[in-house]
Amino acid sequence: MGRVVCGAEMERGYLADHSENKCRCRQYACEYCGYVDTYDAIAGTGKMRNQHSNVTSGNHYNTCENFPLKCVNGCREKNIRRKDMKSHQEQCPLEKIGCPFHSICEADILRQDMESHKKECDFRPHTCEYCGHVGAFYTMSGTGKCWRLPDGNPSHYEICEYYPLECINKCGELEIKRRDMQNHCKVCPMQPLDCPYSCTHGKILQRDMDKHKNEECENRPYTCQYCNTRGTYRSINGKGEKWEIPLRCMRPLPT
Repeated sequence: MGRVVCGAEMERGYLADHSENKCRCRQYACEYCGYVDTYDAIAGTGKMRNQHSNVTSGNHYNTCENFPLKCVNGCREKNIRRKDMKSHQEQCPLEKIGCPFHSICEADILRQDMESHKKECDFRPHTCEYCGHVGAFYTMSGTGKCWRLPDGNPSHYEICEYYPLECINKCGELEIKRRDMQNHCKVCPMQPLDCPYSCTHGKILQRDMDKHKNEECENRPYTCQYCNTRGTYRSINGKGEKWEIPLRCMRPLPT
């Protein structure tokens, strides 16, 4: 390669030291890869280089594959060869990587924090402990920050047929499968019911219904003990606000 002359002028006594140690055009070998060029081309501005130099911009250190660099993520590694930076980033604990579970998550997590993130991510796979259905956590449990599906559907646990529920009548049963709730209510003692005789008493608890029908309801069927006339308790016994039929029974009058 052709010799490059810097053009500097000095006293003869300084020439040897200048040529060997200070001249920007002196031959210089990269200590990382062995490439030889002018000192300026290797470590300077890159403007003074040999005729056949492969330095095209800046200096050689800017492109040297073996040049040591600090980790771009700021981890403790400070001597990573340029050509090894990509492979280092693939395992660097401070490299930000995307959540593997779902594109909607959009979280950039440090590699060192990924395992803990995967345990908490709203989009991690979750299995329903009641029916075995598998889905994203936020669609299953309804406790994640995005617990509603994009189309507004309820979470899995809101419709799971095997999900345990407390009796809607607060009878004390706490483990009723959702699919069994209707059947439970048919026998639940606290289920409010309408009187079958259409009285004005209002809702009656199932546990009290037999007593109401047999002893309390003024509209319950009733037979006169003296003449066998059939009617309602109120119409026969005359204890309602008004009688429904004229009194015609020849029952004994009080003396």
